[in-house]
Amino acid sequence: MKFLTPRLVTLVLFIFLAGCSDPLEEMIRGDFEKMKAKAQSGDAEAQSFLGTHYLYGIGVAHNTKEALIWYHKGAGQGNPHGQYALGNCYLNGVGVEQDFLQAMSWYRKASEQGHAKAHQGIATCYLNGFGVTKDETEGYAYLSIAALELKDAGTKLKELEKKLSVKEIAAGQKRAKQLQNEIETTIAAKKASK
Repeated sequence: MKFLTPRLVTLVLFIFLAGCSDPLEEMIRGDFEKMKAKAQSGDAEAQSFLGTHYLYGIGVAHNTKEALIWYHKGAGQGNPHGQYALGNCYLNGVGVEQDFLQAMSWYRKASEQGHAKAHQGIATCYLNGFGVTKDETEGYAYLSIAALELKDAGTKLKELEKKLSVKEIAAGQKRAKQLQNEIETTIAAKKASK
């Protein structure tokens, strides 16, 4: 029985002795309460992640309205996760009326802080003409940056490359380098001003 490690045996024994009916739920709930306390005290990261807990019902009942409240609080303080999450909500019409311009606005704010999923969100908008003029070069560039961190973005990039000419790919790669430099410059400037 190789799967019974000492740590696993200890955990199982602890659960049994403690009489805990659902240890995972209790652990999540405890983490949720700690996060909620931090969020209520103004922590932007906790506010944004609390929004995710409400949106997906993690440790608490699903509540889209409450999720949006917390996303707005975190995003308003500049938290990139909250900004990205709001971008998704506006792109998909989750709890709000679908608004591609708002989606792009929030994605851009998170992207400027180096948020990889926000880069991918912007790419989606450019590749489909959501809130912007359809632009495969710009979409390719943002998807390239996202692919540096996200495996699924890399897969989408390969699929896109099959549809583009060599010249279009070269233009997208050139633009990706420019964007990456702009993002790094913006991040460095923000760090220097703190």
